[in-house]
Amino acid sequence: MLKKILRTSLAVSLVGLLLESGSLQEGKVATAAAAPTTTKAPVVMTDNLSKYGLEKEVTFPLTTTVNGLSYTIHKMMIYDIKSADAQALMKKYKYPATVDYYPNAKYFIWTKISIVNNSKSTMGIYARDTNKKWKLVLDEGKQFEPVIPMATLGKFNSKEALWDFILKPGEKLDTYQAFEYDGSFKSLRILMTYKDNMKEVYIANSQK
Repeated sequence: MLKKILRTSLAVSLVGLLLESGSLQEGKVATAAAAPTTTKAPVVMTDNLSKYGLEKEVTFPLTTTVNGLSYTIHKMMIYDIKSADAQALMKKYKYPATVDYYPNAKYFIWTKISIVNNSKSTMGIYARDTNKKWKLVLDEGKQFEPVIPMATLGKFNSKEALWDFILKPGEKLDTYQAFEYDGSFKSLRILMTYKDNMKEVYIANSQK
């Protein structure tokens, strides 16, 4: 009788061990299944040049430097001048109506930029120096024309909508600049000129 009881207890113990082992295994599987999966970082849109048949030769941000003047394009968006995006920006910063200043304008270009003065002298676009420091040049010598933001006119170093600026040595300005354009898109390049030095960098060419 004692032997029978011992055999029964041993069988029960073995069954318990097997069940416990199975539960542990299931727990491990459940834990593994519940482990969080890695997600890719969202893609940040820096331009829509391909929409206009342009294929980039460089990536943004793009920095060009001449004689200590550093100009960086972080973002460039081209909008149809009648689009909601263009009209919202024009209204917000009071850009002049195209019929008055740019009667043939088809596009409104919005750029996010940084300007850094790495030289030993003051630089900018102001009364004593009205020369353009950079141009965004396209086909046949045409260019994006800078547009005056009447909402910030007279305010130097605006961080919202740039017109005039003055930077002392070592100073940096993060801001936005708007342009208008009426031509076609076969190429796009930066032409920087400062203190008789010039540098040209191609941004994009036609995809065709």
